[in-house]
Amino acid sequence: MGVEGLIGGIYRYCEWIMRLAYINILWIFFTLLGFVVFGAAPASAAMFAISRKWVMGKEDTPIFSVFWDTYRKGFIKANLVTFFMLLIGFLLYIDIRLFQQMENIISYVISFILMGVLLIYFAACFYLFPLLVHYEIKVFQYIKYSFLYAVSYPMHSILMIVGTGIIYFVVTSIPGLLPVLSVGPLSVLIISISYRVFSKKTQHLGSLT
Repeated sequence: MGVEGLIGGIYRYCEWIMRLAYINILWIFFTLLGFVVFGAAPASAAMFAISRKWVMGKEDTPIFSVFWDTYRKGFIKANLVTFFMLLIGFLLYIDIRLFQQMENIISYVISFILMGVLLIYFAACFYLFPLLVHYEIKVFQYIKYSFLYAVSYPMHSILMIVGTGIIYFVVTSIPGLLPVLSVGPLSVLIISISYRVFSKKTQHLGSLT
């Protein structure tokens, strides 16, 4: 019985490795399909949609069909949300650089405040794609709630950042992991943490199935 349990555990472990590698490869393929610039956002949304299904216990989800369906239907929305989020980040960066070049106390104070806002922005980015696949709301509401969750749940945000750092360290330390086990495990980590937050707030926004 013990040996059977061990073999079953190894089989399940290998099965999960294959699943994560599969969505990782799909993400790369569909990102390239959209010429990277237009493919990365919808491919990321599709990957998070699969990871969300797994976190919800739907492990038998048909991976390719759900991935393709999410990619195709959410292509424009994912790119729009990502564009506006990147625009906010760019404007924040420009403002910080601008105020850093001014040599007076007020500009230093404003620069310090903007650096704090930039940290919140960085945390908000982790919620963007989980929100995109969990809620059916307007484009700018995704951005609004990503900031809201980042501020309201700082511990969850810190966990995402630390977890991302660990995955990055492991992936860059072991040759060959980057193309097969990088963004896949990352999406599962982020959606696992954010899903707990969304479960507390679903009654206010509603959610997808």
